[in-house]
Amino acid sequence: MQHIGFLVSTLSSPGGTGRVVANVANRMVEDYEVHVIGAYHSGDGEPAFAYDSRVHRLNILPKEPRIREANKELKKPLIDYIEQNHIEVLFLIGNYQGAYTMSTMPACKSCKFVFCDHGALMNEWNNKPIRFVRFLASVLSDMTAVLTQRSEQAYREKFHTPARKLRVIPNWIPNWQLASASGYNKNSKRIMWAGRLDPEKGLDFLFEIAEKVLPSRPDWSWDVFGDGLIDGRTPEECQAEAHARGMGDQLRFCGSVPNLIERYQDYGIFALTSLREGLPMVLLEAKAFSVPLVSFDVETGPSEIIVDGHDGFLVPCYDCDVFAEKLAALMDDDSLRARFSEASQETVQKFSEDCVYEDWKSAIKQLTERGK
Repeated sequence: MQHIGFLVSTLSSPGGTGRVVANVANRMVEDYEVHVIGAYHSGDGEPAFAYDSRVHRLNILPKEPRIREANKELKKPLIDYIEQNHIEVLFLIGNYQGAYTMSTMPACKSCKFVFCDHGALMNEWNNKPIRFVRFLASVLSDMTAVLTQRSEQAYREKFHTPARKLRVIPNWIPNWQLASASGYNKNSKRIMWAGRLDPEKGLDFLFEIAEKVLPSRPDWSWDVFGDGLIDGRTPEECQAEAHARGMGDQLRFCGSVPNLIERYQDYGIFALTSLREGLPMVLLEAKAFSVPLVSFDVETGPSEIIVDGHDGFLVPCYDCDVFAEKLAALMDDDSLRARFSEASQETVQKFSEDCVYEDWKSAIKQLTERGK
């Protein structure tokens, strides 16, 4: 049995990449010995996500290191762990793990390293430190895995990364989610939005779009799920603003809720207003429940999930008038929503767990069969 590892910032991080790693690790234990390694200890040290008991887990450093010191502090204990546990492939999940292991990768000859960019290169192209980390990690690693075709193209064009060192491995929709997805309710007159409440997610656009479509359609409502601050405003303050704009009964800020996945089936449309994305899980989850989608066509992500005019609408970036127009078209046409919903089932399978898991296995096979 081959030994595979994942390096994350810390096991206790509740972020989206942590959920992805837990899902993949729990699936991989059927075929590999799996290790999930946190670079450092945080909080109570307990994993933020449930792991199969067969997954080996460890946080290496006692606390979060400074990036400049992380390479030195992590190098020896990480190499020792890799060699003692005969790890053949280590997936570095995210930019920080690329930064933390820049001295480890060339020094450890017994393991193949995969830099997993779970963002999007062009989204942060103007951030020179992050751009440098991505470039160096892609050069030092044996392979770079990205979420989308657009990101793969960006690595080839901007960094001249060879095709043999690039892999597209998207996020997947777990089998249980696809199996539990119920039939679409075309009679639902509710719009859903979910994500972090911060400026990057385009909440100001949401207000502007909602003002264009909700008042003239009093039978529709729009629910916003998530916590955080929007330009310093709490969800409660955003709700007060919705009331002040005359949408208090229709635009609802619901905060974070348990089992969000169970809510999708209650909605007629899912709308995403983000300024940038990697490969948004909320769109994949909504698609699994056959909910028609509307999103800005940002640099990466939505265009690989939505087939414009077939199972949803892609809107020119930040054009709130067009967004409102497309949203209104769906709100006003039951048959269009039903048609988009039916089409979603045709296009969702490429993101299924079984399909994407083959991409992970194929990457491991390529690396372990190729000489260093």
